[in-house]
Amino acid sequence: MAINLKLSNSEATKSFFTWRHLKHDVRGATAIEYGLLAGLVAVGLAGGLGALSDLVNLLFEMIGDETANVTTSMTDP
Repeated sequence: MAINLKLSNSEATKSFFTWRHLKHDVRGATAIEYGLLAGLVAVGLAGGLGALSDLVNLLFEMIGDETANVTTSMTDP
């Protein structure tokens, strides 16, 4: 089974015109840029919230320790 790789003159012209047209088409570039920007913001938020959660966890541990210290000092005669 042979595959015909030869294009007729009109097919070659259409193919060349389509390639040239697509090469200069930038309509989807803005959507891609917004998608990349949204991805970058999501990565930044994930990293920032990870660091923030560590600080909040440390704060609650300190509050819990102080509460335990106050409770034990109040119950000791």
